[in-house]
Parts: sequence; structure tokens; C-alpha cells
Amino acid sequence: SSDYEYNVTVKWPELPAVCSLLNIETGDYYALLLKLKQDYGHGTGFSAFMALLKEQEIKYETFFWR
Repeated sequence: SSDYEYNVTVKWPELPAVCSLLNIETGDYYALLLKLKQDYGHGTGFSAFMALLKEQEIKYETFFWR
């Protein structure tokens, strides 16, 4: 929604796990960003990505502003 701002932050030590999970070569963060946009750049993508991180026990932080 345009009335909300939210983000999820995965810290540096967790990025290899995210890359592995999404079948991205570790260190290819451009490819990672493209994959995230492709798979999670939609209306329910934020919630879906957080659920995936939680399910895989990958540490993350969130921010919400309304």
C-alpha cells in the first residue's frame, strides 16, 4: 500500500544462506536482488519472503511505518 512503508533486513552473515535457498551463487548479489524482485515483488511478496526466512530460521529484522 502507498500508505505504508516496510522493509526486511537480512544481515551480511545470513546472505549466503539466502543465496543458497534461492539457488543464487553466493556473492552474486545483483542476481539475488533480481530474484527477490521477480519472486517477491508483488502485493504479498513481503509477507511471503518473511515467512520463508522464518521457516528456514534465517535471522532478519523488519521495519514498519504507517
